[in-house]
Amino acid sequence: MKFIMAFAAGCAMLAAAQAQAEEARSADPAALQSAREIVNTIMPPDRRNEMIGDVMRAISDQMRSAVTEQFNDAGIRQIVDAYMIKMPDRLRPVTERFMPVLMEAMIQAYARELSAAELGQVAEFARTPAGRHYLSRSSAIMSDPAVAAANRTYFAEAQRVSQASQVELRDAIIDYVSKHPDVSRKMTPDRKAATPSQ
Repeated sequence: MKFIMAFAAGCAMLAAAQAQAEEARSADPAALQSAREIVNTIMPPDRRNEMIGDVMRAISDQMRSAVTEQFNDAGIRQIVDAYMIKMPDRLRPVTERFMPVLMEAMIQAYARELSAAELGQVAEFARTPAGRHYLSRSSAIMSDPAVAAANRTYFAEAQRVSQASQVELRDAIIDYVSKHPDVSRKMTPDRKAATPSQ
């Protein structure tokens, strides 16, 4: 579930990045050209959606055990597991729609963070067989067994920390609402308005 919330937040950040890119000062055309070449090497346009799908599936698979282990009941674990298995495919249309925004934001970011000369050197490396292979395989690292094992351990620990902080957050909200009854009324739907008249 946190994966969905994180992805939704990511989409919002992408929209903000697009707005910032449009408002940003014009970058050096040479820097933009090299940045575009680098991004297209990292994420080749003809394989971009497939590569992002692979990364999403890898991350989702690595998160699943951490998310499902919080449920004691085997049936509920199975339901949550099945839900998470489907999530990358359900998110695919949104991902593909936002991919051009993300790519353009990355190009703009490279052009702002690095000089035209530096980007030219990286682009030159990207044109070599080793450079092209290195950059185009960077996203595949997420599926490497060592990275996957490290991520599973991280997600399990992060889940435990998150659960503890959620209890703290819940208690703070309950305490606040108990001291501010007007907030509670705003949060409760008006049942009279929702009930059709007889």
